[in-house]
Amino acid sequence: MARLPTPGSDANVWGNILNDFLRVEHNSDGTLRADGTLRNFYNLPSDGIPRGDLTAAVQATLGKADTAIQTLNGHSGTAVILTKNDLGLGNLDNTADSAKPISNATQAALDTKVDTSELVALAVAL
Repeated sequence: MARLPTPGSDANVWGNILNDFLRVEHNSDGTLRADGTLRNFYNLPSDGIPRGDLTAAVQATLGKADTAIQTLNGHSGTAVILTKNDLGLGNLDNTADSAKPISNATQAALDTKVDTSELVALAVAL
């Protein structure tokens, strides 16, 4: 019969005893066995645990999480929508690097480089 380990008297066999004990109530994947006694204590609803099934302390913590942000940067409501200006990111954009202008100094440095397409054309001509 499965039992819990006895401290001080089950040296080197705790793992086996615990596994035997767990197999009585659990399937190999960790779910509760349909024929186990624990199944009678709580049936998890398919849509999750209702708040009423939670302890008062857990419910209070969840209540704080639901109302933690009531206003933010002048916005309020259940769906606060912020813009990049609200966050001080007014100059931020999603322009691709290839579409951004380069400085005169960068362009001057690039102008001194050899165009590799010219090298290919030269190699083909030789």
